Amino acid sequence: MKLSILAAVLVWTVTVSEVFAGYTYTVGIISDGENPKLFEAQTLLIDEIQKASEGEFTVRFPESKRYNGNFSVERIRSSIEKFQKDPDIDFVLLIGSMASQIALTRTAFSKPTFAPFVYNVSLSGVQKHNRFSIHNLNYVTAETQLNEEIRKFQKLVSFKKIGIVLEESQYRLFATAANKAVTEAKKQGIELIFIPVNERDKDITHKIPADLNALMLTSLSSVDTGVRKQWIKTINERKLPTYALGDGTMIYEGALASSAEKDDLSRRARRTALNILAVMRGKKVEEQPVLIEQKQQLMINMQTAPAIGVYPKFSVLDNAILFNETVEKEPKLSLTTIAKEAIRANLSIIGAKLGVAANKENIAEVRSVLFPQITGEAEYSQQNSDNVYVENGFYAEKSVSGRIKLQQILFSEKALANLEIQKELQVAIEEQQRSLEIEVVKQAMTAFLNVLIAQTHYRIQQDNLTLTQTNLELAKGRVQAGSSDMSDVYYWESAIATARQNVLNARADVEKGKDGLNLILNRKISERFITEPATLDTPVILNNKKVLSELITDQRSFDAMSSFFISEGIDNIPQLHQLNAQMRAQKRQLLSDERSYWSPDIIFGADVSHIFDETRNPGAGINMKNETDWQAGVRLSLPLYEGGARKARSTRTQLKLQQLEINYMDQLRRTEQQIRSDLHMLKASYSSIDLSEEAALTAKKSFNMVRENYAKGTRTMSDLLSAQNTSLIADLESANTTYRFMMDLLQLQQDIGSFNLFVEDSEREKLIKRLETYIMNK
Repeated sequence: MKLSILAAVLVWTVTVSEVFAGYTYTVGIISDGENPKLFEAQTLLIDEIQKASEGEFTVRFPESKRYNGNFSVERIRSSIEKFQKDPDIDFVLLIGSMASQIALTRTAFSKPTFAPFVYNVSLSGVQKHNRFSIHNLNYVTAETQLNEEIRKFQKLVSFKKIGIVLEESQYRLFATAANKAVTEAKKQGIELIFIPVNERDKDITHKIPADLNALMLTSLSSVDTGVRKQWIKTINERKLPTYALGDGTMIYEGALASSAEKDDLSRRARRTALNILAVMRGKKVEEQPVLIEQKQQLMINMQTAPAIGVYPKFSVLDNAILFNETVEKEPKLSLTTIAKEAIRANLSIIGAKLGVAANKENIAEVRSVLFPQITGEAEYSQQNSDNVYVENGFYAEKSVSGRIKLQQILFSEKALANLEIQKELQVAIEEQQRSLEIEVVKQAMTAFLNVLIAQTHYRIQQDNLTLTQTNLELAKGRVQAGSSDMSDVYYWESAIATARQNVLNARADVEKGKDGLNLILNRKISERFITEPATLDTPVILNNKKVLSELITDQRSFDAMSSFFISEGIDNIPQLHQLNAQMRAQKRQLLSDERSYWSPDIIFGADVSHIFDETRNPGAGINMKNETDWQAGVRLSLPLYEGGARKARSTRTQLKLQQLEINYMDQLRRTEQQIRSDLHMLKASYSSIDLSEEAALTAKKSFNMVRENYAKGTRTMSDLLSAQNTSLIADLESANTTYRFMMDLLQLQQDIGSFNLFVEDSEREKLIKRLETYIMNK
């Protein structure tokens, strides 16, 4: 008996499917006019209808049954009437707001007619959607009233007088509804005016009253996109805030704000397709759903806002979607340009360079003692006249004289050693400078990656907020269906508040990261910049990742790579070069200390003196005026005994040299350990990239399934929460793993004393070539 019933059901199902599949429906299309947006809408609607009816019905959209209304009310109205009488048409589909709104003025239709583009119920003159029906008409609208849109706009800017720009044809069509809107606005203390325009207007500013505070723009579907952009540009030049009604794409054209949902068109198309499918299955047209509840969120064009003098409150920005947060004139920073910018502009580097230059003068100063030292002297002297020697004429009472002295070191071990030591110490200081530059470059590139991480976390938290808001809608649907109580709704409302806090914190991290990078790059702290993403697909990272994937294949190649980078580090890192220079300086000092026992200083000296004038007792018979004297000689100097000072100096130098040698060995071992540690981390982070991406993808799939089942009532709120948290953590970990790999690569570059993997292609290719050759020869 059961088998017979099952067989009967299967036969009935197959028969019904065959009958339905045999039905062919012809849909006539009436479009407001021709432009890219209407063509996109028509294409999407046809595609959605065909997908919805596939397997049950055949739906035709013949070219001969498509009519272009040329944005004329009369042409559209007459074409609707014509299609109602056409025996070859089963359904009528209206594309565009004009055709949809014209349909609302009729009392009945003879054929099922669908008007998907009723945007604002109040402007259309339509009553509440659940009380309004026209025979054989189905329209799709969002539950949005003009006064609600005005209130949203007022959160962004304050105004007392506002204008609504709309097409002349629509204004004539709904003049009564427009007058009603004016009356309603007046109750809110706002003066509302309507500004009719048409596609022939090259400039609409002359139609805008001078005392207007703000403008709202309808879809203006009959107006060419280029003309519309020019209108918005001109309006922005007048510093008038603009708000797009029903067409969120205008925000990309320069409008200040909108609250229309981005995927509004696809949702309207899908709703219309399902309604048409229901009618094909025998349902009444006027009983089909008309409401698509938009998950509206205020959208703000952050390039337009400052240009027209609008600075939204933080409370508004925190709950809005922001476009053009960075503008084209702002500088663009990338991972490969950060290093050069840091070396060029960082204040620590600039200051240290001045110190290096100042220290270099020590060499010139020390070298100077090896050159002739010439000193000039001028002297005036006077003695008391009753001095016995003055009275006898031996001394002049008054005298004016001059002298030039010359001293030249012919040989001095101490002076020569000091010169060589200063040269080595200068090398050490230059290596210290290079170490600072490497550290600053690492800091700058790490700070840049931290900004990218913060931006990624910010995006993930925004997505999580959107998902949480969707979960709230699902919870409300479950409550309406009776499969849950209000506790689910309350929980998700609380979760939304928490998610918003996380978004705020994530955004703060982005701004703090940019401030920190500006500090390193010596840019104005408040200056913003555009970041060029550094992903695994970025050529520099992709090439480095490819090299690692090809070379880190087994323990042998890993050990060979370790040896190569250790060798590179020993050759390059400034710490070892600095210690080497200091050891050479100490060795030279030790040699000088040993030579001090037997190596004398040999100095040549000479001077010339001349008496220009003198006053002397003439009775002495002596007159030295205009007398010139000179002397010259060579002096050898060798300390014979200094009380043990020479031995103490020598011992001290030996101990310092031993200390430097130990420090060098310690640094050598630390370099090897650090490079090997870097490679271990690189191997782990590289291997984790694909795993974390797979985990994130799997977690997302799991979450989507749980959310779908939650909406159906087969999974609990805790299941959904767990799946969402798992997906969020997996997304964050995936982003962190990718950037961790980049940071590990940066650390390796710092520890080998070179950022060749991130600089010019030629340097990177040379390093990779050396690496490949080294591994092949191992």
